[in-house]
Amino acid sequence: MDLRNFINSINEFEENDIRSELWKKQGAIFKEKLINGVTSAGGFSFDECSDVEDSIAKYKLTIKDKKKYLKEKSITEDESALIWIYKKNLSEDYFRMLKTLSIKHKYEIARHFWYSELISKFVIKPIDILEIGGGACTLATILNYRKLINTYTNIDLPEMLAFGGMTLEKYGMEPNFEQINNKSIRMLTPKTGLKLSGKQFDFFLNTNSMSEMPIKVINGYIKFAKKTSRDGSLWFTINRIQSHLNDKDDFVRVNPICWDWPNQKVIEFEPDHMQWFVMQRPFPKKNPSTPMTRIAAFDGKNKRIKDFTRNTWNLEKSK
Repeated sequence: MDLRNFINSINEFEENDIRSELWKKQGAIFKEKLINGVTSAGGFSFDECSDVEDSIAKYKLTIKDKKKYLKEKSITEDESALIWIYKKNLSEDYFRMLKTLSIKHKYEIARHFWYSELISKFVIKPIDILEIGGGACTLATILNYRKLINTYTNIDLPEMLAFGGMTLEKYGMEPNFEQINNKSIRMLTPKTGLKLSGKQFDFFLNTNSMSEMPIKVINGYIKFAKKTSRDGSLWFTINRIQSHLNDKDDFVRVNPICWDWPNQKVIEFEPDHMQWFVMQRPFPKKNPSTPMTRIAAFDGKNKRIKDFTRNTWNLEKSK
């Protein structure tokens, strides 16, 4: 099924059994946007984007006279994210990507670029990726720009698959919807995606969405990823401790540390330093909920993995 036919049939899909209360409401909002003809969501929307030149000027000013600047003016998310990119000496690569894709700088773009930079430290050739909750597919688009995608499978709610498909299509990828046997770029609802079987993925990816799900659904996705991940595959997740309402209107705290992770060698487990940096602008929030970056190598044979390091992980060792 192509993008247009999928959007036209969006009302036929019901996924309420796996939605948190948050996404029962959010899903309705996104579905209304689709009906009204909105064509972008999340990172690759083109409204309210910061002007790069202005952001660079503010960045240089904060370096020159930071205390005075912070006293007189505030820093936006977009400006703070650009400062992070400069601090990490990634501005040249980042602006080259913006120019190539003809997009404007904003925080969501910079954040996913940073994630792609972390991933590129491990991945050295195109891989088979499973993403849960890819949203607007911002990260997938950037990974494709970096030529790191061989096949891409995204399992998400129907309305988000539609927005993600718009992004992928706009930037040269050809998404197929609800087609399990088409392995190139698959966009699948949970009902369809969870029917996949066999070890077919090198990389499991989730950023900032599993913690929005009910704990039963989270652990179900982890079990599914374990079943479909090749031995030695890499798992990259960023989530936070998050509270949301359940169907009884009670607040439930979801803690990524307590999820049913399989037997893995955890390579890194640390705060998402970029999100933390951006959240602190210009003065720290009280007790912010810190996103945690978790990078681990999956050992499907229950044997200790000894040859995985930050600089040497690659698919030659996982097959």
